[in-house]
Amino acid sequence: MLDAKTAVVVGGNLNGDIYTGTILRTTDGGASWSSLPGGGRGLLYGVSFSDANTGTAVGVGKILRTTNGGASWTSQSNESWADLCSVSFIDVNTGIAVGWGGEILRTSNAGATWTTDMSWTSVSMNAVSYGDANVGMMVGGYGTIFRTTDAGATWASLATELDISLHGVSCVGPSTATVLGDSAIFRTTDGGMTWTRQSSGTTSYLSGVSFSDVQSGVIVGGDGTILRTSNGGATWTGQASGTTSSLISVSFTDRSMGTAVGAGGTILRTTTGGTTWIRGDETLPGKPPNLFVLRQNYPNPFNPTTTIKFELPRASHVSLVVYDILGRQVSVLVNERKDTGVYEVKFDGSSLASGVYFYRIQAGDYVATKKLLLMK
Repeated sequence: MLDAKTAVVVGGNLNGDIYTGTILRTTDGGASWSSLPGGGRGLLYGVSFSDANTGTAVGVGKILRTTNGGASWTSQSNESWADLCSVSFIDVNTGIAVGWGGEILRTSNAGATWTTDMSWTSVSMNAVSYGDANVGMMVGGYGTIFRTTDAGATWASLATELDISLHGVSCVGPSTATVLGDSAIFRTTDGGMTWTRQSSGTTSYLSGVSFSDVQSGVIVGGDGTILRTSNGGATWTGQASGTTSSLISVSFTDRSMGTAVGAGGTILRTTTGGTTWIRGDETLPGKPPNLFVLRQNYPNPFNPTTTIKFELPRASHVSLVVYDILGRQVSVLVNERKDTGVYEVKFDGSSLASGVYFYRIQAGDYVATKKLLLMK
C-alpha cells in the first residue's frame, strides 16, 4: 500500500502451460482495480514502493521496476538470479530482495541496479522487513533468521531453537519483530536475542504479517484466516474474513487502512484496523461472479450516503429495497432485470432519521438481507 487510496498487488496466472506475472493497481481505496502491463513471464511474489512513483516487484528469477507509480514496468532480470520471494525498501534508494538458495540482492540507487551476495547463507529466504533505516530481518527455512544493522550491507545469523520454516516477518523499530512459521507466532523485543512463542489459537498455515505500530498487527493465512492483536501479540483474535481462500500477504498504511491478498485473486480491504473486512476482488478484470452475493454496505455506519454492492452469476430480475426497523419500505433502489455482473447502488439517507435500517435483495430464488446504520 502506497497510501490510503493507492495500492499495488502482484501475483500470476497459468496461461496454457506458461505462468505469467500479474500486476493490479487501485487508486480509489480498492473500489476498483486495473490490470497493469509488464508482468512478463513467470510468477511475481513480492512488491515494494520506496515512494509514490518508484516501485520494485520480484518473482521467478526476475525484478521489475516502475518509476511512474506502476503505470509501466521495466524488466531487470538476470539469468543468474534465483527465484525471489520478497523485497523491502528502507528508503528511496536502499532496498533488499531475498529468495531461494540464500539469494540476497541489494540496491543503493532505487532499484536501477542490483548486486548479488550469497555469502551469508544457502538457506532459502522467504521474507524480509525493515524496522528503521538500518535495522532489518530476513527469515527462511529451518527457523533461519538473519539481522542487519547497516541497511543490509552485512547480516548476522540469530541463534534460535525454532525448527520450522519461517514464512513472514514484520519489524517495528530496531528491537521489536514478529515472525511466522506454520501455525506458530514468535516475537522478540530485544533485537532477536530471545524469542517468545505466542498463542495463535489456530492450526491454519500462517503466511503474512503486518504491524502498523508496536501494539497493532494483523496476520493472515490458510482457509481465510485473519488474526488481529492490539496488545503486541499478547493475545490474537480471529476475525471474520468472508472467504475460505488461502490468504498470503497483508499490508497496512496506518492503524486503520489495510489490504490482504490471496489465492484465486482474493483481495480484502479493511478501514477498521482489521476488525472488519470487505471483498475488493469483485472488480478484477475478467473475473465474472460465480455466486449470488449481497455485500455489506460501505461505509457503515454512514452519513448520509453509502454504497451497496451485489453480484449476479446469471441474468435475473433484481429487487433491492430498504426498510426501517419496523419493516416499512423507505426506498426502492433496484427493480428491474439485470445481466450477469457486479453492481453497486448508492443509497441516500439524508431525508431519514438516524437509526438502524435493513436492505433486502431478491434475485431469482436468491434472497438476502443485511443491516445498515445511519448516524447523523
